[in-house]
Amino acid sequence: MWSKQASCLLQTRFLSMKSLNFKYTVPEAGVFIYYNKHAAYYGIGCSLEGVNSHAIIWQAILHAKELGCKTFEMGEQVWTGDEKLINISKFKRGFGGECYTRLILEKEKE
Repeated sequence: MWSKQASCLLQTRFLSMKSLNFKYTVPEAGVFIYYNKHAAYYGIGCSLEGVNSHAIIWQAILHAKELGCKTFEMGEQVWTGDEKLINISKFKRGFGGECYTRLILEKEKE
């Protein structure tokens, strides 16, 4: 049972405007993770173009482990079809672990 808990991790960097003597933080990447006592689920992630978001996802995996989660689910994966979805799936599999077949039961839409 999900206990309505989640965490959001952000990867940021500091920028400064020397002419104005001003420093600020810019978010570059973020992930939103749902979790319960046993499992964590990668809900969504985003990053600026050209920013490597591997480190923030790895931190989310480590955080889930600290919380006692036994699994970290990255979501659906595809091997054929849309090239973008294939590349996203390769990215997810790059963190290691195992892929499992799941049967999802849904009520028919009326």
